[in-house]
Amino acid sequence: MKKILFVTDLYYNANGRRYYEEDLFITSKLRENLKLVICNPKDMDSFNDKFDLTIFRNAGPASNFLNEYN
Repeated sequence: MKKILFVTDLYYNANGRRYYEEDLFITSKLRENLKLVICNPKDMDSFNDKFDLTIFRNAGPASNFLNEYN
């Protein structure tokens, strides 16, 4: 079974959208057939090499972590 790292900021504040609800729905579906871990962008480097695939969800949340992604 493939292991997926799902990178997102569940606390990202977006006007008119609830990213965390979208993320939780998507990850609930992925978990039906895959091993999955949800990770905050700030912690991604600690885990990235242990997974078969990394999904980076929503580019907006990364804007809060510019130092980590330069």
